[in-house]
Amino acid sequence: MHFFSKKTGSVLIEAMVGLSLVIFSFGGIIALVSRGFQLNTDALNKFVAVNLATEGIEIIKNSLDTNLYQANSGWNTIRSGMYELDYTCDEIDAPPCSYYAAGGRSSTPLKRDSDGTYAYDSGVETTFKRSVVIDASDGDSVKVYSIVRWDNRGTEEEVQISDVFFRWRKDPN
Repeated sequence: MHFFSKKTGSVLIEAMVGLSLVIFSFGGIIALVSRGFQLNTDALNKFVAVNLATEGIEIIKNSLDTNLYQANSGWNTIRSGMYELDYTCDEIDAPPCSYYAAGGRSSTPLKRDSDGTYAYDSGVETTFKRSVVIDASDGDSVKVYSIVRWDNRGTEEEVQISDVFFRWRKDPN
């Protein structure tokens, strides 16, 4: 009984071809799963960046709406420029908030606290950098641009949100 007399080496070749197909199949599956994790991380970072940019707009809105008719707050103190703001800012020009007369982008990264909030003064440093640009050249409106930048695997990503606030409430005095 000679099993391999006419097909010498064909079983070995078939086994190698079958094994290579299995390896390529698993390689494709692993690449697909890996890319899925990367896209998930990218989507999460963009989600966080949009919310941080929205928070920048809300900080300015709250500042404008606070103490509307006092001489040293709200509409009476807002000025054009670029700001680094976080939710702990009681006044836009007071620390931990920073004001820069010239435009540009912030280079200071936000830090994330253990409770999940982002600020400049405490927490673990992140890759997110927020700049809030204010154009208050018109006395009855303020244009606000909130820009968040972050590093995405060596590429700098950016999200921009803008809004315009109008001084529709007039001083009753």
